This record gives sequence, C-alpha cells and structure tokens, in this order.
Amino acid sequence: MIFKAAPMSRAIKVVTAGVLALALAFVAGGLLEKHLPLAGLGVGLVALVCYLLTPVAYDTTGAQLTVLLRAGKKSFGPITGAAPLPGRWPFTVRLFGNGGLFAGTGIYWNKPCGLFHAYLTSARLQDTILVTTDTCKVMISPEDPQAFLAALPTAEKN
Repeated sequence: MIFKAAPMSRAIKVVTAGVLALALAFVAGGLLEKHLPLAGLGVGLVALVCYLLTPVAYDTTGAQLTVLLRAGKKSFGPITGAAPLPGRWPFTVRLFGNGGLFAGTGIYWNKPCGLFHAYLTSARLQDTILVTTDTCKVMISPEDPQAFLAALPTAEKN
C-alpha cells in the first residue's frame, strides 16, 4: 500500500526558503563581485540534489518498506515493527545527510533509537513513525501516520 509523505512542516519550509534566498543573493551579488555567481550555482546544485532526494511517498507492498523519492526509490528489508515516537523529540546527531532542505534525509543517531535512516518531510513529532526492518531502523513521516500503522499487520506494530 502506498502512503503519501506529510506536507513540509514550517521548520523545513524556513530552512528551504533560507537556502534558496542565499543562492539568489549570491547570484545577485554577481553584479558586484564576479565570483559570487559560482557560489550561487553551487548552492543551487545542492538544492537541486536535495529536491530530487525528497521523499514523496512510502510503499509497504509485500511487507517491505520502500521510500519513493522524486527521483528514484530506496528499499529496505521486510518491516518487523513500527511505532510513533513517544514523548519529546530527543537530541539527535546527523551523521550524514540533509538536515532540512526540502526534507530531513540521511543517517542519524540518538540515544533512544540508536542509528537510523531518516526520510522525513515533516519535523512535527506527531507525523513521525519509526519503522524497524530486518536490516535497519527508518524514520518516516507519512501524511496520515495512524492509517499507516493501521494498515500494517498487527504483528508488525510495537
């Protein structure tokens, strides 16, 4: 079954707007300094890559989690469990990835969850589900988290 990703939360919109404004400022600054447009081009290319790697949906067909991106997809092993995050969002360290430009994606670590992959379009705690697979943990933000959990077989819910 395919579940749409949650709409971008305000925090992600603010980061995205800030980075895109920075790229435009560099390009506009090219009127004063000839090398600034190159910086704007670099920031723009990073923004394009982040846009293409933004999750748009999550597929649970065959009890396997597949994250559908704007360009491509990423598959993980069979789902062994899924649960919303309890309580407050814990202190989290980004080890590799994108921390808020169009989405929060990459490899992260925090004390309660350990090492996990993130494919989040929303920074709201109530939109976030931690999915456990045979190979790793994946944090996702489906548009309707309750429907996502209800669609999984009861053995897969924590």
